[in-house]
Amino acid sequence: MTMTTNLDNIPLKTNKSGINDDSDDPMVKDILNEFQQELKSVNNDNNYNINYNKQVYQSQQPQQPPPIPQQAQQPPSIPQQPIKKSSFSYYNEDLFRKTGIIIIIIAMIFSPFILPAFINKLPPYIAIIVDNYQFYFKLIILYIIFYLMFIKELI
Repeated sequence: MTMTTNLDNIPLKTNKSGINDDSDDPMVKDILNEFQQELKSVNNDNNYNINYNKQVYQSQQPQQPPPIPQQAQQPPSIPQQPIKKSSFSYYNEDLFRKTGIIIIIIAMIFSPFILPAFINKLPPYIAIIVDNYQFYFKLIILYIIFYLMFIKELI
């Protein structure tokens, strides 16, 4: 497949200054003015100004990165919280203790000796119901124990 127009004859789209500057556009000025008014209404204490003046760029000068604006300081009424460094460790004594408590409770409830001994001490009409729905009763007991432990902040 051949081209009908030679590549040398196609004009290149280039800007004279190399940068497309729309700061003279009336719509851009209106939008920037609206932003400046909103910032003034929201932040009366801070001096934010939008600089929409036309900047002159020359192609001979190397482009420098724009200056980094200073961060706005927090009002004095809000105390600054210290930055916590996150250090993750697989060894956590508190988690080992909590996990051990949970395992002991589950082992006691689901053990084949404790619940049958408890069922034998119940009246016969209640013992039949508990024996038929034994799994659900164990779950309810676990829920109650963990709920109480969370309330007492043991876990």
